[in-house]
Amino acid sequence: MLGDTGSLRRVAAFATVYQGYVAQDDWVVESFDADGGCDAYLTVFSGPRARERALEYAAEKYPGFELRTPDQPPRR
Repeated sequence: MLGDTGSLRRVAAFATVYQGYVAQDDWVVESFDADGGCDAYLTVFSGPRARERALEYAAEKYPGFELRTPDQPPRR
């Protein structure tokens, strides 16, 4: 789990988890607001276990998410 984060506030949005484009060791969790507005939320994980931590975070924070492979660009 995410350690001592307390309780995360779940967001009513769908998230995408993908490998970073600037640093290949980074993993990004990206979501847009549930109302279809333009508010984007990005959380970047880097270092050891970045992919695992990003997936754990997405599972805790969002009701659903997809894992994108490096050859798939983020959906806009």
